[in-house]
Amino acid sequence: MTPLRSASWPARIVRAGSAAVVAVAVSLAAGCGGLAETKLVGVTGAVKHGGVPMPMGTVTYHPDAAKGNTHKAPVTGMIKPDGTYTLNTDGKPGAPAGWYQVTISGQGMPDMSMMKDGGKTPAPPAVNPKYAKPESSGFAVEVKDGAPAGAYDLPLVK
Repeated sequence: MTPLRSASWPARIVRAGSAAVVAVAVSLAAGCGGLAETKLVGVTGAVKHGGVPMPMGTVTYHPDAAKGNTHKAPVTGMIKPDGTYTLNTDGKPGAPAGWYQVTISGQGMPDMSMMKDGGKTPAPPAVNPKYAKPESSGFAVEVKDGAPAGAYDLPLVK
C-alpha cells in the first residue's frame, strides 16, 4: 500500500477548492453584472380600457431585438385601481432603455381596497386576446430618458 503524501495531497485540495471558488465568483459576476451596469429609466403610464381606467392587470414590455434592444427578459408592472402602472426590472423601478413590444393582460393581483362584498376578489377585466401577444397587441414603445407625459399610456379598445 502506498502511503499518502501528506504535503501534496492537502495542497491539491486547497488549489482545486480555490479554483472552484474563483470559477463560481467569475460566473456569478458575469451573470449578474449586466443589470448592475444597466441604467434603468423610470416608466409609468396609464391603461384605459374603452376610455375607462383599467382597474387591475399586468403590463409587460418585451425587448424588441429587431430594433436593437438586447435586454434578455421582459419587464413588468401591475396595473393599480386607477389604471396606472410602473415598470420594474428584477425588483428595481424602471426599465432598460430601448424598444419594446407591449402586452396587456387583465390578470393580476387586485388592490386589497378593491375587495368588496365580503372579501371576494373582483373579476379581472375582459381584455381582447390580441393584447396578450407582442405580435398582435399593436403597441411598440421606446423607453428613453425625458419621454413626454403620456408616452407610456396604453389605450385599449374593447
